[in-house]
Amino acid sequence: MNNLENEQKIQYIYELIKKYELQNIASFLLEIMYPFRRIIGSIVLVSEPFLSIFINPIEIDFFYKLFYEKDNLNKLKKLLEEENTE
Repeated sequence: MNNLENEQKIQYIYELIKKYELQNIASFLLEIMYPFRRIIGSIVLVSEPFLSIFINPIEIDFFYKLFYEKDNLNKLKKLLEEENTE
């Protein structure tokens, strides 16, 4: 999965959050789980065989990268912060 696809999926997640007006709670939850992002990413990776029954493995890989890689989570946080300042 390339960087452009990651950007598009992060934007899609942001749009879903915005659609359901969950910006404040999403920002709050991202701040709470930020210190545990590597643990959450590892849990997603370890549970991949079970999750693949319900979710496409490509999507599981994206969520692993979203939580495990600091830059991806920061992009989502930045989008939410920009929304709150407007």
